Amino acid sequence: MPRLLANNAGVTLIEIIAVLVILGVVAAVAADRFTSSATYSVVAQAETLKTHLRYAQFRAMSDDLQWQVVLQPDSYTLQRRADGGNWVNSNLPDDPGTATHIFTDGVSMTSGDQTITFDQWGSPTPLVGPASATITVTLTGGGEEVAVVVTKNTGFIP
Repeated sequence: MPRLLANNAGVTLIEIIAVLVILGVVAAVAADRFTSSATYSVVAQAETLKTHLRYAQFRAMSDDLQWQVVLQPDSYTLQRRADGGNWVNSNLPDDPGTATHIFTDGVSMTSGDQTITFDQWGSPTPLVGPASATITVTLTGGGEEVAVVVTKNTGFIP
């Protein structure tokens, strides 16, 4: 009888580590299931919008012409001021066939229709509101909300 008790030493360190590894794998899979792809989509669309706003600002400073981005709830369009003063569509830098970017399914702009115009110094001017105000564009999708901010006067887009 005393020999049986001597062989029963309890749980080894290797068994504890194996259980922790299995729990870690299960937790990682469960966490991945809770994260929606729409969350990633709204962040990606916000980064694309920032890139196109920076592009419009760069072109305005290099061309000495005004450039603007016309925002709607489901898309936005890049435009430049033509010689006659009219606005004409200009192709987006990463999609040379079109001037309009349509948000992916599930992503929309909730901050209302806006037009952001950049002058030859790269300063933004909103079509609506005071010219010296910081401009905020809010995109939503998958339960997430991402704000794209264009800083007043400097046009800095963080």
